[in-house]
Amino acid sequence: MRLPDVVIPKPIALLLCLGGLVPELLVPNGGIALLVAAPVALLLSGEARAAILRWAPGPAGREIAIGLTAGVLFAAVSMLVIDPMLAALLHEKTDLSSFANLRGNLANTLVFMLLAWVIGGLLEEVSARAMVIGWGSKLLGERWTVPLFLLSTLCFGAAHLYQGRMGAISAGISGLLFGLLYLWRRKTLLTPIMAHGMFDTIGIAAIYLGLNLA
Repeated sequence: MRLPDVVIPKPIALLLCLGGLVPELLVPNGGIALLVAAPVALLLSGEARAAILRWAPGPAGREIAIGLTAGVLFAAVSMLVIDPMLAALLHEKTDLSSFANLRGNLANTLVFMLLAWVIGGLLEEVSARAMVIGWGSKLLGERWTVPLFLLSTLCFGAAHLYQGRMGAISAGISGLLFGLLYLWRRKTLLTPIMAHGMFDTIGIAAIYLGLNLA
């Protein structure tokens, strides 16, 4: 089935591309707005699909390996260095109480791991990185790549305020790393998707084992 290719006026395209960032900054769980806007843009606009759905700058196997390795390294640095430093500075821990039902519960943990790959790995990278940075820089010009990267990082952190101040900052740092990976791989998705999915998988496994539950 051939997808439609609607010529979206630039102001509306920008609203679809960037409008979903506002709820992330203002409303708890506001990130859902960006997750809704992304499929709409992808369904309607060939220009959006061309800018967003860029998968790999090289062989897929290499990109998958780079992404999985990066995810493991990011998780190790986050859990062993960044989070302890933030905890010492802020005198608090990440609020992971909403994930308390994962601790020691293998069935719930496996379901959440699957969701981590679908929502965290795929959907968040498509919406937070490829849509905002990739399509946004096509609409506004390449000189906007860095400002859009910083804006997406800030909003990604804000979307995790339900995990408390430390959780939002830690998520923002991880979003910064995923964004850098996205830019390094020439604005393609496969590598950051792999990294994000692996990062979340390790974090969920840690909760299951009771290693970092606040």
